[in-house]
Formats: sequence, C-alpha cells, structure tokens
Amino acid sequence: MATADAAQDDIRRERAAPDEERLHMALDAARMAIWEWDVVADRLVVSQSGWINESFPPGYQVTRLEEGLSLIHPDDAPRYRRELEAAVKRKADFTTEFRAIRPVDGKVICVAQTAKCYEDQQHGLRLVGVVRDVTDQKQAEAALRASESRLAAIFSQAAAGFAEISLDGRFQRVNDELCRMLGRSRESILACSDADITHPDDLSRCAEGWARLLETGRPVSTDRRYLRGDGSAIWTSSIVSRLDDAQGRPMAVLAVTVDITQRLQSLEAVRQSEAVFRTLGETVPALLWMTDADGGPVYQNPAWRTYTGLTNDDVAQQGWTSIPHPDDLPWVTELWQQSLRSGEPFGLVFRCRRHDGEYRWFLGSSRPVKDATGAVLRWVGAAIDIDDQKRVHESLREADRRKDEFLATLAHELRNSLAPLRNSLDALLLAGRADASTQQLYGAMTRQLHNLGRLVDDLLEVSRITSGNIELRHERLNVAEVVQLAVEMSRPKIDAAGHRLDLSLPPEAITVVADPVRLAQVVSNLLNNSARYTPHGGQVWLSVRAERGLAAIAVRDNGIGIAPEMLPRVFDMFLQSDRDHRSAHEGLGIGLAIVRRLTERQGGRVDVVSAGIGKGCEFTVRLPLAEEPASRSLEPPSATADAAVELPVKQPGKRRILVVDDNEDAAASIEAVLKYLGCDVQAVHNGVAALEAADRSPPDIVLLDLGMPDLSGYDVAEQFRARPQLQHAKLVALTGWGQIEDRQRTAKAGFDHHLVKPVDVMTLKKLLAAD
Repeated sequence: MATADAAQDDIRRERAAPDEERLHMALDAARMAIWEWDVVADRLVVSQSGWINESFPPGYQVTRLEEGLSLIHPDDAPRYRRELEAAVKRKADFTTEFRAIRPVDGKVICVAQTAKCYEDQQHGLRLVGVVRDVTDQKQAEAALRASESRLAAIFSQAAAGFAEISLDGRFQRVNDELCRMLGRSRESILACSDADITHPDDLSRCAEGWARLLETGRPVSTDRRYLRGDGSAIWTSSIVSRLDDAQGRPMAVLAVTVDITQRLQSLEAVRQSEAVFRTLGETVPALLWMTDADGGPVYQNPAWRTYTGLTNDDVAQQGWTSIPHPDDLPWVTELWQQSLRSGEPFGLVFRCRRHDGEYRWFLGSSRPVKDATGAVLRWVGAAIDIDDQKRVHESLREADRRKDEFLATLAHELRNSLAPLRNSLDALLLAGRADASTQQLYGAMTRQLHNLGRLVDDLLEVSRITSGNIELRHERLNVAEVVQLAVEMSRPKIDAAGHRLDLSLPPEAITVVADPVRLAQVVSNLLNNSARYTPHGGQVWLSVRAERGLAAIAVRDNGIGIAPEMLPRVFDMFLQSDRDHRSAHEGLGIGLAIVRRLTERQGGRVDVVSAGIGKGCEFTVRLPLAEEPASRSLEPPSATADAAVELPVKQPGKRRILVVDDNEDAAASIEAVLKYLGCDVQAVHNGVAALEAADRSPPDIVLLDLGMPDLSGYDVAEQFRARPQLQHAKLVALTGWGQIEDRQRTAKAGFDHHLVKPVDVMTLKKLLAAD
C-alpha cells in the first residue's frame, strides 16, 4: 500500500539524513576532522574539531598545502610529499600516517589521513577526506582496540541514540544523541533504569520483549514511549541486542533507538488525508481513479464504477480499453503511454462508454504523485461529464454557421433587389429624362442605395470578424503610409461634413507588423466615426507617435463627446449611444466593434477617453513596434466593394455585351444602362439561353449571374472557356455574393472580374473602357 511504502521511505531517509551537529559531535568524539585540498587553486580547508582547536593557537589558520606541510615532523615530511604527489599524478585515493608537531605546545602527535580523489568539472582536481588523531591508539593498542570496538558499535550511526544497559535494566553508557532525544543529561539517564523513563502503559510489552531477548539471545524490536525530562512523551523504535562474553554468557544489552514521533504524526496525517480523499471520491460526481506507477489499477470511486459498470477486479483482469470510444482508443492509449514514460501530466477530451453502451463526452486529466526524488509513485486521474455542454456548444456553433449562411444569403438577395433599382436610376439619368429637381432626387436615392449596400457589407464584415473567418495578411509596414491611405478613404466624409483635418506624422518611420488593408480600415472607421459625431465645421486631429515599444495612432475630435457611463460600452456590437439623434440612424453601430476586433486580432488594443458630453473624444490604437522599419510602399485600397476593377476611364466604344441573369428586373435594368452607354446588349435569363446566344453572336463581355436554376454561372463559365470561339470573351461575375471566398471561387472558375450588385455607372464605364 502507498502508506506503508511512504513510511518505510521516511525511516530510510531519517536514518540516512546528514545531521551536521551530530556529525561534528561524532567527529570530536573520534578525534577526527574533515580536510579538503583544491589542487588547482592550492586551497586547503580543515574543518573545526575539538582536537584540531586544541592543537592550534587561537586564530591560527591553514589555507595552503605548504602551510600544512610545515606542521609535519621533518622526518616524515619528504615521504608524505612523495606519496601525496604520486596520488595527485595518478588521480588516486590517498592514505597515510605521519607525525605532526602541535603549534600550540610543540607536542608530537600521530595522525592518520585518508582522502578521496575526484575531479570537479568546474574547479578541477580535489582531494577530500578526514584526518584523525591516533596518538592514544599508538600508545595503547590493546586497550584502544577494545575501546574502538565499543565506540564503533555506539557511534556507527550518528543519527541514532545508543545505550549500553545492564542485565537488570540500568543504563551503563549512553551517547549524546540519546541524551538529546530524551531531553536529559547523561548523568540523569545513568542514574535511571530503562523502566524509570518508559511510559507506564508500555512497560508490560517492553518487559515481555526483554525477557524474550535474555532467553533467546535474538534481537528484539520494540516501539515504546519514552518520558522526556520535561514530562512529555516521544514515540521511539528500538532494536535491542544481547552482548555476551567469550563464554557466551550475557554481559549487557545494547539498544539502538530512533525518535519516530514525527514519522507517526506524518503517517497519521497521511491516513487522515487518505480518508478525506476517499470521502471526497465517494461524494463528488466526477469519475476518479488511481493507478500505480506502471498504470496498474489501484482505486476507482463509486461514480466511476457506477458509470462504467466495472469493478477494480474487472479492470485488473480485462483492462480499461473497453471504456473509450473505439475511434478515440488509439490516441488515448498513445497519450497514456507517453505520460507513463515521461512522468508528465496530461489532459484530454474523449468519449467514454456508459454501462448501458451509450458514449458520452468527458473532460479527463491525470497527474503523477511523485516522491522527493521525483520518481512517480501513483497516478491520480479525474473525468468530468461534459456531454451536455458539448452538445450545447455544437448547437451554438451550428447556429452560428447558419447565421453566417443566413447573412450571406440575405446580402445576396438584398443586392439582387437593389441592383435593378440602381440600374433603373442610372438608366433614367443617362436617358436625360431628369430636370434639375429630379436630378436632386436621383442623387438622394443614389446615396441611400449606396448606404443600403454599405450596411449589407458591414453585416457580412462583422460576421466574418466575430466568427474568426477573416484572413489577416501580416507584413512589416510603415504606420504613416497606412494612415495616409486611411485619410484618402475617409476624406469624402470629412469634407462633406465641412471638418478640418489636422494630420501629424513623425519624421522617422514607425514600423509594425500588421495587415495593411485591415489597419487602414481601423483608422478609416475611427475617422468616419469622428466625422459623423462632430457638428458641421468641426476639427479632427490624427497623429502617429511611438511610446514605450508601441506605435500609437490617435484620432481626436471636438465633437459631441461620450457620457462617462457609456465609455465602457462604446466598443460593444450594435451599440449606438444617444449622442446625437441627428446621426443615430447612420449605420448599425458596428464600426467601433470592428475597430476593436481587428486591432486585437493584430496583437494591439484600442482605448477611448472623453471629458463628457460636448467635450469631444479621443480614440488611440496601440500596436507593438516591429524590430526593423518597413521598406515598401503601399498601394491605396479601393474604397468601394467593386475594387476588383481598377482601370482607367475612357469612352467605352461599341461593345457586344451578353447579360445573363434569372432576375428579369435586374437583367432589364442593366441592359437599359448599357444601351445608354452605347453598347450592343442582349439579355437572357438562364445558362442554356446564354450559351445559345453566345454561339449565334459571340460577345465581347459577358455579365454573368452565378445562382441560376439550370446551369449556374460557374457551369456557363466552364463551357465558355471550353469553346474556342468564345474564349476571347471577358467574363464578369455580376452577383449578390461578395465575400472573399466567393471572389476566390470566381477567379478559379475563369472569371476576369467580380462585381457585386448593385453596380454603379462609373464601374461599368471602367469595365467597358478596358482593352
């Protein structure tokens, strides 16, 4: 069991753990000291010890080898030097004996010295060992051998208490560790018997062990409570052995004792912790389990057994491979094996079989329990049922997908409806049937149609941004160039509102890594926002600066400002503060939301400050500076959705144009516009008719709708490109689908241009004028 293993580990660590104080006491008692010589640095260190201290005057210090050699008796110094040099040359261990002269009184003493030679990668060759005063040993070998035998038995384990006890239970000899353990002086212990300091409740058990020891001579292990000098009790564990004379008659008893109070307290804490764990495991609804270091089953909580219908014996015999879904089993097994090999925790989301055969989604994780050396003792894991949450998530994701599809379809249908209106207005204007007042109405209607188209584009734009489907093309660029492009995009709105724009750009290049088109869109949206919410004839400031590793783009105005309670919500989607009822109807309230999303997607942030209503506001976009300045110039992006056609405008001339659209109103209206532009136009309403008309009279340009019932625009384009007589025709997609993926698909299908409905007259003129 884990508790027993941990207890044995604690015993071994306690016995093996170095205790500096007891080590020095043991060294003092053995008249020993530790010495270390750094051969390369010639640095000699000798530890403080009682017999060393009494051999030197106060303040005397040996730091170099030659200083140490000067203390050796002249008759022994040459031999010592030869042996030491030979050991260093061979990088071998060193052992010798010599006579030394004590500086304190000139007395000659005998010293035994041993050292271990090793090479430190950082400091080079070193000798580390001990020196011992063996003067008494040399003077009385026989008496010293008996004494050494007793001392070796008593002090061989400096971390334990040693006691020699007479056959009637009286203490005869004790070491310092036992005195420290019992909190008593040596004299007080020697004045007692073993029974005098044993807890009364443990006397009978100890007496039985004592009698068994004296009778059999076999060592006895006893756990008991000893009474300390202050009256407190400590738990100890003793191994008691009988000492016999040469004839085998018992002479005394030797007891080796260790304090196990802390260990027992730790074991009790572990027991309580385990009880808490098991109580927790039986209470929580999560599936909990435990294995040994090799993955063998140890424990499963009731929730685990209830869900799987398996017991610990079932898992031990059959394994757990029947629990994960068959499609998940290979990678779950590999992940588990990797963790067993590496000792690293893991987490996963997988399907888990219920006892009735149903599979549900679970969030699982496992963590290793390691000992002090880092070795894995156990694996503890948990699995939480997230099937309901996952189904909700999938439902939300599906709803989001359907929402995006709905918005795209809605935009397509709205554009299809707007197209004939715009085309009809253009046709009426081109026909010259409008007087001055009618032209004023025409302008108003045209502007409103443009606003409707922009609102449709904004809906699709925010849908792509919030769903993460927008593609950013990051590159190193000069912020000032992007800002100038944004000014060009927003200049019509600023001028129309009669505002003055103050542009402040730094003399040096400020470089960031971002998408130039999207960053220009961010700045343009902020300028448009200021233009909208600043009374006619106001002031707008646009500045670029570097601050603390960031590029800061600030747009400030002296407009109507923002109320303090609205500042935290100004970037919320579809929010329009009641800042100005005059302009509240202009837009959906998504421009600033797009600013924040696009800025964050490019690693930056946007902040707003305002002193309140009527006091203007300032928006600041901050992006991390790039390491190097940009070296390229940017081409200004088009401000319209029909940016695919950027051609010089000239008189179109006579062109044969085939219009293909199943929406008869849209086809008829654009046919009228093209005829007024001087083109030879034919309109048809399906793909088959388009191919037949093209075969009869090959067109120069085909304005082709994509979503038609019989042959789609893509099918018609494919057949056009396959017919030699029609390959010269310029194919133009004229559609309500205007997203990036739609443009990519038409380009791949062989279309030359992609126009989004409704199309204005200027765009058509550019198209017709192109060679």
